[in-house]
Amino acid sequence: MKKFRRTLFFALMITAFFLAGLLVWIDLILPMHLPSPLSHVPLAVLVLALVLLAWHLLRIHVKKPSATRVFITFGLGGLCIHLLCAALTKDALIWIPGLLAHEQTICRWFGLIALMLNFLGIHGALRGPLTKRVHIPLPPQLKNLNGFKIVQISDLHIGPLIRRGYVAKAVNRIKKLKPDLIVLTGDIGDSDPAIFGNDAAPLQELSAPEGVFYIPGNHEYYWDAKAWIKVFSDLGLTPLINQGTWIANKKIWLGGITDPDAGDFIPEHRPDAEKAMGTLKTDATLQILLAHQPKSCFDAEKAGFNLMLSGHTHGGQFFPFNLIVALVNPYSKGLNQHGKMWIYVNRGTGFWGPALRLGVPAEITLIEFTA
Repeated sequence: MKKFRRTLFFALMITAFFLAGLLVWIDLILPMHLPSPLSHVPLAVLVLALVLLAWHLLRIHVKKPSATRVFITFGLGGLCIHLLCAALTKDALIWIPGLLAHEQTICRWFGLIALMLNFLGIHGALRGPLTKRVHIPLPPQLKNLNGFKIVQISDLHIGPLIRRGYVAKAVNRIKKLKPDLIVLTGDIGDSDPAIFGNDAAPLQELSAPEGVFYIPGNHEYYWDAKAWIKVFSDLGLTPLINQGTWIANKKIWLGGITDPDAGDFIPEHRPDAEKAMGTLKTDATLQILLAHQPKSCFDAEKAGFNLMLSGHTHGGQFFPFNLIVALVNPYSKGLNQHGKMWIYVNRGTGFWGPALRLGVPAEITLIEFTA
């Protein structure tokens, strides 16, 4: 079932890119009326993007791919997405009276803007995560936790593009923050752990007085969740699989659940917020739940947690997906109030797919509690 779902996903991705490329060619490139031989360049880019994407997906299990090839593959894919947005925007605007006569000029400008945005997005992705500082207020009975600091990273996506160097850069930035607790909220590994597990090695340098804890996300399950969990456990991270533990001298109960889709891959890994809470029900402590997807907030609040830390959405990563994820998730980024519970959604410490971060920078979250 896992192999079938992955194959179906890859097939749909290739088909979608083919149709998108066809639309870009017909609605954006052809109306540019570029002079020869310049007119052949956009077609070559579209064809190369599709061929490289198909080649990458067909050989993804064969061996460790070249980072350069993968970067070019997904970079061209990202460019195609921006060109598609340009084509769709042009199609929407061209119906305004008088604009059809300027279609050639509009298409050329939109194509240039798409190219510039793509380069800005690449720069945003490769510069690595920024530190996002968040202050969460405490109720009076928990004022003894004033100043307690948590570093959260999420959606690192260690794999063909996120290698040891990127991981080490993130780890070095975390070490400078000197947190009391470090949590990793899923999608840290995103490829075959037998091939890319060694790229996670810098994570063993993470340390905090109250420990370093980890939960798996949906992408670990797409590959081999148990193997990824072992990789991270061997590096000193403590996995929380539908369970919890006391920290901060029993002032904080830290629970962790699996991804909502986990049960489709490992039946015994179905998420269970009640189990992660256990029998603990008290106002004298802070109850924090690590849950990869924001939609787990309903179960988390019902179980009695005060705060949920999530990721998954990447904040959309780049336009127009930042608009889409806001529609399909209860919360897509940042600090939000859900009933009596706070929920913080990390925008992702790495990136997925194209190396693009446009308007939605990658982040390392530094959470500080204030009385």
